[in-house]
Amino acid sequence: MIEQDKIKQAKCRILLKDYEELLKEIIDNEEQKMSRIQKLGNSSFEIAKDVIFNSGVIEGMKCILAKINELAQKE
Repeated sequence: MIEQDKIKQAKCRILLKDYEELLKEIIDNEEQKMSRIQKLGNSSFEIAKDVIFNSGVIEGMKCILAKINELAQKE
């Protein structure tokens, strides 16, 4: 591995060691908050758009945490 990769790996490990539970809690809280937000539109298209958008945001947050885990474990 290049030195930059080793540094990135070390930083990701430290991040997970110190903040993994906090990151998971933030994701869970945001997921709950997004599920409680009232839908702005009342057409089926607007409701579907909101659901798809919210799902994408939540999935994105989970993907970031998964990527940090992946980078932390690279050998």
